[in-house]
Amino acid sequence: MTDDATDDSFDNNCTLFALPSNYFQYIRSVSEVDGTYKNVSKKIVPNILLNHADANKVLESFYDENKIIRTPIAVLQSDAEHDNMIKIIHDNYTDIRRVDLTYCRKPKEFNILTGVACELPYECFEDLVSGAVELYFKYKYKVLLASAATRRNAQKQAVKDALNDNNNEAS
Repeated sequence: MTDDATDDSFDNNCTLFALPSNYFQYIRSVSEVDGTYKNVSKKIVPNILLNHADANKVLESFYDENKIIRTPIAVLQSDAEHDNMIKIIHDNYTDIRRVDLTYCRKPKEFNILTGVACELPYECFEDLVSGAVELYFKYKYKVLLASAATRRNAQKQAVKDALNDNNNEAS
């Protein structure tokens, strides 16, 4: 994703960029900055991804005008106001010009019945199918073991309850 900082900006210390519609998972991002605390212009710097809670821990006060942030902070955001956004938090000395985002995208839809081909190479299919089958059997085996253990525990509890009932009637 490459996007120019336009009127999506708010506050002096953070800039919002819309995530692509096919965005699935964050890998890394870099910002093109104009000016930093060292007065370097037009430099590419890596962003550090943090969640909201950790970003608040790093920033003593969001409106601390004298705080130097050596590396921009990227926070993924999706709420009622801003759907699927990346917020880049920076200091007063830094202007974010654009963000380059490396991400995993959602796969394109395919349907073997209608002839819409999968975008993956055919060489991958055997590994993908065998991996999926292996995961399925591991999951199914765990579920079967858990349900068998639950049945055994229920049977043991029923026997204990029956013995307690017999002992209470005999007394």
